Amino acid sequence: MRSILMLFISCSIISCTQNGNPVQTKSPAPVLKLDTLRITKEFTGIYYNDGNAKFISCENPKIIYSVKNSQELDQSIIKILPNAYKGEAIIVTIMAEISSSDDKAYGGLLDVKELKRSEQKSSKNTCIPYDFWCLGNEPFWQLQISGNENLIDYYNPMEQKTMHFNYSEPVEKDGFITYNAVDKSNASNKILIVIKKEKCSDGMSEKQYNYSAEVTLNDKQKGCAIKFGEN
Repeated sequence: MRSILMLFISCSIISCTQNGNPVQTKSPAPVLKLDTLRITKEFTGIYYNDGNAKFISCENPKIIYSVKNSQELDQSIIKILPNAYKGEAIIVTIMAEISSSDDKAYGGLLDVKELKRSEQKSSKNTCIPYDFWCLGNEPFWQLQISGNENLIDYYNPMEQKTMHFNYSEPVEKDGFITYNAVDKSNASNKILIVIKKEKCSDGMSEKQYNYSAEVTLNDKQKGCAIKFGEN
């Protein structure tokens, strides 16, 4: 009887099947750390260098990547924006190898293998959600308002220079959306932007916009505005 009992216990432990083989149970798949995965793929997003080379992907704008081998990207900034302020961004498409970053401030490390495209940011190519993109003519100017990028940037193409302001939350009253901002490098420079939802023409084409914009920088300039997600 004792030998029969021992045989029963032994068989229970190894989960015998009818043919005497142990039952095969599934083990959890091994969890691979990001630094063990080195995948090279194409990325499109914004690149900037504020002392550290950084990239934000269109695929997930909430993640900031550290960038390795960024020399060609930095040269592109100089070429596209010869008077760029420190940290001004451009749109790029790159082939890069992704791995983990030792710095926990970043979501990963991109080792750039190839720069495929680089352009100045505009309402037509940027994928990072912004508040408004404003533009005007005579003279031509453009202005980006973006809480996600923490900026209000006024670009003057004649000088190829951007005035960089701290982002400020807008005040909405009586149908007007108003931004008051201060230059990050010179507190005496201020900008006032008033946006209203109304039909607007850029004056040079038949294109119609859903918002008008009035920008006071040294003088008043009038133009139109595009809200992110709207044509």
